[in-house]
Amino acid sequence: MGKSLTLYSHLATCLGQGLIDWPVDALRLALVDSGYAFSAGHTVWADASAHEITGAGYAAGGAVVSGASITRSGAVTSFDAADVPFAGLSATFRRGIVYKLGTVGGLVNPLIAAILFDDTPADVTAVGGFPVVWSPAGVFKISEG
Repeated sequence: MGKSLTLYSHLATCLGQGLIDWPVDALRLALVDSGYAFSAGHTVWADASAHEITGAGYAAGGAVVSGASITRSGAVTSFDAADVPFAGLSATFRRGIVYKLGTVGGLVNPLIAAILFDDTPADVTAVGGFPVVWSPAGVFKISEG
């Protein structure tokens, strides 16, 4: 079981136009079930929200992504954040969806990235908690060129 993170196609445009300000904006990580058919072309939380899970230890809209930061080294910009604990979570899900909470540029809750927690792909069942631990290198990176 491995996990993979995929950025939504419009993210670079959103970052470039200042529609998403990673270290400043209210960011969320929501969990969705296997009914969500990922498409990199999805743009807003409404594209996935019908498949949001319910369960003990889970709040509608997902968990807060805190501690967001950006660092740059040469031509690589790294986007990082604190791990998301989902303490007490008891539920079955397939993906996590990172999105910005709010409306900007006509987009209501714009999507940032999708995490496939088990690249088999298969559902994941959490009992009593599920920590989302980002890579030590950051949540994601963007390289110039």
